[in-house]
Amino acid sequence: MRQRIARFERIYRTYEAELDQRRSELARRREEEEAFRRRIRQLEEDRSRAEEDFRSLCGTVSARDLWMMRSSIDSAEDRVRSASEDLERCLCEIERTVEAIRESHRGLKVLENYMGRLRSRLSAEESAAEQALLDEIALRRNGVGGAA
Repeated sequence: MRQRIARFERIYRTYEAELDQRRSELARRREEEEAFRRRIRQLEEDRSRAEEDFRSLCGTVSARDLWMMRSSIDSAEDRVRSASEDLERCLCEIERTVEAIRESHRGLKVLENYMGRLRSRLSAEESAAEQALLDEIALRRNGVGGAA
């Protein structure tokens, strides 16, 4: 029984290590998410500045310059869109990681419950064996069932 408990304790520690690894991965992904959000904010500010520059110069520059400025606005919008897609992928990965953590946690709880039952059974068996030994000692002391 003790070997069985020890085996499940090793399995439990493995699950715990896996859970810790997934938690570390989640923390890394959350940092990545924040970096994407900062990048998007910066790109949106760049786009806003480009649009503002475009509006302020509309009447004073050539058509070619306006076209170039408009191209830079389109490019900024493309970068914002691309960064937003990267953020969405990151959020999906975060959700998958959170679900993996939930599954690992469920596995740990199952193992905890099972190991608790094994320990209770072992304790009951040990208590019964100890009680039987004490009963035998008492019987021998009182001369019942044995030579006195």
